[in-house]
Amino acid sequence: MMGVFQNLNVILIELTKKILSYQFQIKESKQWKQLDIIEQYKVLLLYLLLIQLLSCRIDNLIVIISQNIMKEWNTIQKLVLILYRNIELIKQNTRVIIAKQNQKICINLHTLYRQISCDI
Repeated sequence: MMGVFQNLNVILIELTKKILSYQFQIKESKQWKQLDIIEQYKVLLLYLLLIQLLSCRIDNLIVIISQNIMKEWNTIQKLVLILYRNIELIKQNTRVIIAKQNQKICINLHTLYRQISCDI
């Protein structure tokens, strides 16, 4: 069980580094729309994967997420929604459902894992 938490931690750290890198690029570009559609797509995919990991369900294994991560939950949700509104392409591959009762985001990442796995 400990190995699962260590692997999850490594994935979250690497994913966070990627996201911060893309956030810097977005900030430097001054406007989100100036980014190439592929770059926008990559950013959204990274956020979606992070949300998937934080949704506590990985291959039907329930993972307890630390309070520090949960503090950022609302911020992450808002960022995903902002990005989602800007990209029509993502709607073909992903469904994002927000459940108000439990504050979870359920994501269908059918092809998305394959598309970004080489970046992680």
